[in-house]
Amino acid sequence: MMEIKILEGFLEKTAPKNIAEEWDNVGLLLSGSGDIQKVLICLDISVAVVEEAIEKGADMIISHHPLIFKGIKRVTNENPLGSKLISLIKNNISVYAMHTNFDLAFGGLNDILFDKLLLSKKENLMKENESGYALGRVGVFSESVTLGELVQFIKGQINLKAVKFTGDRNKKINKAAIATGSCSNYNMFAECLAKNCDVYITSDIKHHEALDALEMGLCLIDATHYGTEFIMVAELAKRLKNFSNDNDLGLVVMESEKNQPIFDYI
Repeated sequence: MMEIKILEGFLEKTAPKNIAEEWDNVGLLLSGSGDIQKVLICLDISVAVVEEAIEKGADMIISHHPLIFKGIKRVTNENPLGSKLISLIKNNISVYAMHTNFDLAFGGLNDILFDKLLLSKKENLMKENESGYALGRVGVFSESVTLGELVQFIKGQINLKAVKFTGDRNKKINKAAIATGSCSNYNMFAECLAKNCDVYITSDIKHHEALDALEMGLCLIDATHYGTEFIMVAELAKRLKNFSNDNDLGLVVMESEKNQPIFDYI
């Protein structure tokens, strides 16, 4: 059993709320009552995840993507968000979001993906902000691989059925830039090239953005929004379990089994 303030303190230290983007909505978004005994960690709080939390007796859901993004004028069962909020409140389940603050944080999602892809010689992709945090990472592989080989490696490392990419699949890749989630734009491409990267790994790449990158001489790999971010679940669960065990707090930490990729492929 853990006091909610202790849990919030751990999460705040892991990814400070004040480094989130201005448009974001992070931290404690829905407060239940009492201490926390069981936590469910997920990427998205879908209807299935809410049902899972209720079934497993969770006191809190910790998600990457915020359940509440914009202002709410009414909470009813007439829409999915209202229905989820009503179920969560009825079952006394708190909700905490770690979004762009976890992307930027030291040891956050960009660092988790960096390690997952076995990169080394880490540096930031974008310039650091006034607090020393930066978006994206740059690193090198232990030996050069072709773009095609790298695509297959990424599929295996983050368990994807398919990966979209642009560029010559026989091109040798030595240095890569990464940014989790939707970070595909001309400025990011320019920074990749300025740091002599052969490929940029991100998600949600659009047609015209891909054309820009190709004409700039940069290969792209779209490892999907889900693929680049779902990896936070297992890592955060491990850290929270260690924190609980080290402090004898008795917290039960569960990884959601209901989050699935939004898109399927034929």
